[in-house]
Amino acid sequence: MKQYDVKNNEVRQVRYGDERLRGYFVSTEGQVYTTRKIHSRGARGVKYHVKPFDEYHKELSGVVCHGYVRFMLLIDGVKRSFRLSRMILSTFVRSPKAGEEAGHLDDDTSNNALENLAWQTSKQNSAQSVQRKRHAHGMRHGHVKLTESDVIAIRNDGRRQCIIAAEYNIRQCTVLAINRRRLWRHVA
Repeated sequence: MKQYDVKNNEVRQVRYGDERLRGYFVSTEGQVYTTRKIHSRGARGVKYHVKPFDEYHKELSGVVCHGYVRFMLLIDGVKRSFRLSRMILSTFVRSPKAGEEAGHLDDDTSNNALENLAWQTSKQNSAQSVQRKRHAHGMRHGHVKLTESDVIAIRNDGRRQCIIAAEYNIRQCTVLAINRRRLWRHVA
């Protein structure tokens, strides 16, 4: 795991890119706090959803969107969505360089501790995904129509592509991509 020169569960004012977000604070363990009043309107009036950090700070709760924790923060009167992993890295490490994204070193997107995060390029993040076998391709893909034996049969079939496509209920361009090994490359 990557080690950073910060105290355990240190809290700092949020930096996102090059801007400081006034009134918001983040810890190395992934908690977000605010000095602003937070409320929501429910059936029984105004409800406060806060946990005290100290007498001036309230802990915010994030929303999980596509597996990543996001926070809606009010900046200059406008609600903006921020990914927690980017907030933590921007605050405690540095701003991202062009083309960098926040990567989770243990592949657990809910673990937003500083020791689990690092700036990575999209290529590095994808390579890590393939190396750790969490990349969905072939039979592990959720929308797969073919099996590996079907792919081998398609490659060995000498008939016209449109006939093969109709037999397997796929498009002709998919048959072409399988034969040219643009799809299902991992199948021999």
